[in-house]
Amino acid sequence: MTNKRINIITLSLFGLITSIAASFMQDAPAQALTGWKAGNIMDNSIMTNKSTMSAGAIQTFLNKKVPTCDTNGTQTSEMAGGKDYNGDGRITRAEWGRYKYGQTTFICLKNYSQDGKSAAQIIYNAAQKYSINPQVLLVLLQKEQGLVTDTWPLNIQYRSATGYGCPDTAPCDSDYYGLTNQLDWAAKMFRAILNDSPSWYTPYELGNNFIQYSPNSSCGGSTVYIENRATQALYNYTPYQPNKAARDAGWGTAPCGAYGNRNFYLYFTDWFGSTRASFTSLQTPRWMQVKTDTYKKNPGTYSNVDGTIAAGTQIFFSSKITSDGVTYIRTRHDTDKNENKGILVSDLEEVTISYTPLTSPRFFETTSDLYKLDPITERPVGALIPAGTKIYAPTKVNIGASSYLRTQHDSDRNIQAGIPLASLRETSVAYERLGQPRWLQAATNTQEVDLRTQATTGLSIGANSQQYYDYKTTLNGITYLTNGLPATGEYPGIPLAAFMEIPFTPIKYARDFVTASTTQKVTPATGTAIDSTINSGTKIHFTSKIVVNGQTYLRTQHDTDRNLQKGIPFTSLKEDFLNLKYVRDLITIRDTYKRNPTTGATSGSVIPAGTKIRFASKVITDQSYLRTQDDTNSSSNLAISASDLREDFVALQSPRYLTVQRNTYKRNPTTGLPVGDLIPAGSVIFFATKIDMEGVTYLRTSHDTNGNINAVIPMSLLR
Repeated sequence: MTNKRINIITLSLFGLITSIAASFMQDAPAQALTGWKAGNIMDNSIMTNKSTMSAGAIQTFLNKKVPTCDTNGTQTSEMAGGKDYNGDGRITRAEWGRYKYGQTTFICLKNYSQDGKSAAQIIYNAAQKYSINPQVLLVLLQKEQGLVTDTWPLNIQYRSATGYGCPDTAPCDSDYYGLTNQLDWAAKMFRAILNDSPSWYTPYELGNNFIQYSPNSSCGGSTVYIENRATQALYNYTPYQPNKAARDAGWGTAPCGAYGNRNFYLYFTDWFGSTRASFTSLQTPRWMQVKTDTYKKNPGTYSNVDGTIAAGTQIFFSSKITSDGVTYIRTRHDTDKNENKGILVSDLEEVTISYTPLTSPRFFETTSDLYKLDPITERPVGALIPAGTKIYAPTKVNIGASSYLRTQHDSDRNIQAGIPLASLRETSVAYERLGQPRWLQAATNTQEVDLRTQATTGLSIGANSQQYYDYKTTLNGITYLTNGLPATGEYPGIPLAAFMEIPFTPIKYARDFVTASTTQKVTPATGTAIDSTINSGTKIHFTSKIVVNGQTYLRTQHDTDRNLQKGIPFTSLKEDFLNLKYVRDLITIRDTYKRNPTTGATSGSVIPAGTKIRFASKVITDQSYLRTQDDTNSSSNLAISASDLREDFVALQSPRYLTVQRNTYKRNPTTGLPVGDLIPAGSVIFFATKIDMEGVTYLRTSHDTNGNINAVIPMSLLR
């Protein structure tokens, strides 16, 4: 339980009165008066914010301020005087109240009701009716009668709860008695002053006013510049300011002190925080446009400041404040300087973006690391763009005094993003001829892009496909290739990184070839001839090959070992056929064709099975080929696969059994390849036919002769 405080002189608009209930105001802790400003005790926006508390919140607040009410006055009275009616040696609150005011029970504000409405509801109703902050009314009840914290209030305190209608020179006017009446008139007076009502008397006006320190004029005073209507209303209610001694005393007293406005300020800041509303940041700071000629205004006085702002002016706004239900938007300039001025939100409209085409769409280059910006909000859009990045801009927009360029990519997609023109310089993207136009091979699936947007043009390049390129350009560190010089205003390209040099691959059977005509090595990718000419008929050993645009080139052993990008056109080469030791006849075992031994391509008409042909030369590629006598004589590069031929066997004069002298295999006499399973030494086999081939006699078994199988055993292995 706290002690009753000493009498405090409470001042009202209607004169100085001595409040009986002021004797019952609870003690408050000593507190320095920090942040006090005589000309701005409270901002309009704080006084007029009717939405700070609901009726329920007010009830909860009152409950917390007085957890326990001394309804029956059983506790010992803190007040002087009174009478000990029961003779127990102490004077209770009930006894003191009975003696002084004929009252023995007490109703705390949290439990008080009038006409069926709780005190919390009455406070809330008055606040909503006149758009006054209910916190202001709670503080008014406290600083006038101590009702919020009083644990045993007297009826007389409710009768003149806000001190309204209690002039200094006469009794309180009964027309204003009662909690509901008192709150209604107090809130009504605040609203009238806030509205600058011409029908309501106000001894003080906005601007300079001389305000005394005390009802005693000899205590002096000072000129105060009243900045807003809320402060004007407080001085109209209590027309004095605290002097330095009263301010330094905190909750205490001082010579020539006046405490009404000081205590109002102390209670409010202690219970609810600052009496001054600060501008708060807009959720989305942005450019807006003035839709009618207007002015900046002081939210506290509602007066115009600075000059006229013409309709259509675009301004960037970053903070706002709401005062008496009216929202003011503050410019970025004034926010940075903490100026107390703003433009009515009702005088503003959103800026509508309208991009216009550049007279000459072109490439620009960023002069520093930057982000694209939303021109309206100036917020970053997308990833950081490094200095030196080239962009193609076909459209622009002007916001305020700034111009923004929009990239082709964003223009095509109508994305609201731009780069400040001040952060760009003009540049160009030029195509130049490759030093060596060449064929390249795609290392992966890739696509041609429009360099202005990086969007695909629809041209796809499959992995491993070959393409010829003769022009290039570099954009933002990436080299792009084209086939031919693009038309003016077109910017296609395929990233060089998607390509590789066409690789040489090993020849399956490295071998000698002979030049069919005078030729020269070339760089296959470019077709450029290099080194000296090579005479016709020159024999060269080749180990790798490359195919460029359908043209095959062979690479020599020497160049392969050194990975030199050189090759000889295959069309200038022919196989190096070797003459058979003995020209001989062979018979086709199936329908076949003459073929190019290197490519396998057929030539001429079909040669029926069973045709006997005389052969004079051979070559081995991936298989053995035999060349006819006629083709050998004409140096033709055509031959028949040995797998399609068999020897022209003759019958032995004396068919007989012979013994195999060592482990061996039957072999195809034409190809020399093994046939069948291993034949162990000592095997006895009956032979019926033979063939003489290049000085060697081969015998064929009776079984293979009957089956016309082209398999033999050298006679040297038999006995």
